[in-house]
Amino acid sequence: MNLRGALLAAATLLLVAAAPIEPPSFDAGISAAATLLDDGKPDLALAKLEALAPSAELPAQRGQVDALRSFALARLGRLGEARTAIEAGVAATPSPSMLVLRQLFIL
Repeated sequence: MNLRGALLAAATLLLVAAAPIEPPSFDAGISAAATLLDDGKPDLALAKLEALAPSAELPAQRGQVDALRSFALARLGRLGEARTAIEAGVAATPSPSMLVLRQLFIL
């Protein structure tokens, strides 16, 4: 490798190291919370959703957070809070899924 190549490689490494780290996307956070719920870890899913809630910029995103919160809360036996969360989730979602509507009906 010549001097020019070495300098270019070093500059590239510096740029990569200095690049801002993007926070995880909203979709990645929702997916991670759903995985935690599927793995039987509603307490961890709820903590993940609570941390994700401020990044929910759109009403539909807030609806997703509330709907998943409802499932986590129900699994933790906190049914009153689960009912409130699913109501908020359905209200914020333009076309809630059948699973979300079923949760609303059950609670």
